[in-house]
Amino acid sequence: MKHLRFYLFLLLMTSGTVYGQTENKFSIDIFSSDQRTVFENTLRLLLNSDYFVQSVNKEAGFIQCKALVPDNRWLSKKDGSIIEYNLLIRTVEKGVRIDFQANLTEKIRMGSVGNVVNFVDDQGVTRDARYYNELMRYLRLNL
Repeated sequence: MKHLRFYLFLLLMTSGTVYGQTENKFSIDIFSSDQRTVFENTLRLLLNSDYFVQSVNKEAGFIQCKALVPDNRWLSKKDGSIIEYNLLIRTVEKGVRIDFQANLTEKIRMGSVGNVVNFVDDQGVTRDARYYNELMRYLRLNL
């Protein structure tokens, strides 16, 4: 399953370059470093943060991590969201680029006081910038 996600992610990232898409709002360009250094620094930053690193493939420049975003609203039926990130670190002509993809899963609580049922609702890949901004800002400031 992890390999399938990885290959789908690579297909998604390469299809954008085939059609000449030059600007991706879910990417960071780093001009002063090489791919190996960016990969190692990104991995170190993720390991020293609240992000849980699930999978790493150094040869491909791929890191998969996830984060739990609790829902602290008082009467919410959601317990929170799990955001699973795919990061692809690759060399581009100007330096190194980190491409991001986020999969959103919501933890939902249903039922009555004595009969609570919890379930997980996989929302799939999200394009909502609010799920990307925190991780992108964290890496941009620390790389």
